[in-house]
Amino acid sequence: GAYGDALWATPNPEACTEASATALLQEYLELGEAEFAAQWVTRTHGTDGGIAGVSLEHASMARMVLTKGPLSTVVPEGHPLKPILSKVSSEPTSQLLPGEIFARVFSPLLALGCLSPRQVAEASERAHGTDTTDSTVPAEILAVESSEWHQLLARDDLETQRDLEECGIRYGYWRFRGHLVRYAVTDPDAGAAEVTPEGVAGGDEESGAEPDALLVHGFGASSSQWRKTMKAMVEASGGKRRVYALDLLGFGHSQAPSLTYTQYLWADQVREFGLSVVRRPYIVAGNSIGGFMSASVAADAGSVETGGLVSGLALVNTAGRILDAETEAKETAELGGLSMAEATATGGLPRFSSPPNSVLFAFSRLLFAYLQPRIQEICKSVYPADPSQVDERLASDILRDSRDPGALNVMTSGAKLPPPRTLNELFAAYGGPILVLQGLEDPLNDAKSRADGMGRIGAKVAPLAAGHCPHDEKPEEVGRLLEEFAAAS
Repeated sequence: GAYGDALWATPNPEACTEASATALLQEYLELGEAEFAAQWVTRTHGTDGGIAGVSLEHASMARMVLTKGPLSTVVPEGHPLKPILSKVSSEPTSQLLPGEIFARVFSPLLALGCLSPRQVAEASERAHGTDTTDSTVPAEILAVESSEWHQLLARDDLETQRDLEECGIRYGYWRFRGHLVRYAVTDPDAGAAEVTPEGVAGGDEESGAEPDALLVHGFGASSSQWRKTMKAMVEASGGKRRVYALDLLGFGHSQAPSLTYTQYLWADQVREFGLSVVRRPYIVAGNSIGGFMSASVAADAGSVETGGLVSGLALVNTAGRILDAETEAKETAELGGLSMAEATATGGLPRFSSPPNSVLFAFSRLLFAYLQPRIQEICKSVYPADPSQVDERLASDILRDSRDPGALNVMTSGAKLPPPRTLNELFAAYGGPILVLQGLEDPLNDAKSRADGMGRIGAKVAPLAAGHCPHDEKPEEVGRLLEEFAAAS
């Protein structure tokens, strides 16, 4: 009813009624999470392993949940994990995170008002009773509580606009598939986006002839890390360019629902933000994995020249593979002449495999316990040109965000990422102007070699005396270069 036949589609508001949503919730509670998920996946995708995807995120998730057979089949005889993995569930939904099917199916229904948190709580109590412990709280209750916690956080952001007014920046909120997403936006003279306590926002399609700018952060960071660059861009443009920066799901003040996070999920989020909030041509710029998401958005949304909205792509010490011509030809041949996007969409990738969720969560907790006390030290190591830019606010923001409900979900998803597209493929699919801002002192990789490689496949490269995060280490220089690029795009 409300969804039609696609598990990862957006519900049809016209068909989404309280009756249809309540019936779906009752089915979920009667069957239980595992059986509901199995039946939903089966009736959505069939039982033959075929992929009826409508997006690369949809297709990559279908590949994961339709994997058949015990995990031990991909581990050689004699391996110490063989006896353990042979006992792991081989059901097609066993790779989903606990509570993921509820988050995917019901979050949009809750956001649309087809269901209320009270209805979910009362129905859950009738189904399970009230005698639960911390380890047995139903997934639907955890999801509703996490969502309400983030609503309180969002209201505080919107009412206080803490620490941003001096930069000429305001917070807004938007929903992506039912989940709250925080973003920061500048307030130029020409048609600023409206921000209300309800999170309603929208760009003015007619404001200004030049493109807006959309900035995407890297792993563990948030839109806050772009605030100095946003201020520099506003100053460089004379206050005439609107600049956005958003928090990817699972980071910053955006929700961190129980989802398997993939590069395609994040790219869809950024692309839909451009369609729903920006609503006019924009340059997209990203740092680290945010750069890879930006390149993905440019490829998927298309350039202005081809009828898309992306007028320019800027990459700041981006993640992503860069292949020489020989390696690119070899990998294309291994995929039967298909691009990675084509192989993903048509089910032409190798069988999915991943460690059990219990192992991934245990590893993630240990990693968080190691990283959290060292955040400031680690940040300074990747700001080699000017470690003083790592202020207390940056470290405290990252620490606070890492303690949010659901933050572990992002870390556990790292072992489940589908094979990525290369920057070669993304640049070719986009076809518009590309600027690479490369901090040559980046301690995480061979920054000069990567800059040279991107230059060979069509990007204009601007080397910088900075580390992995030039936008925060050298914000005035990066802001000026981004403004010049936007003005010329």
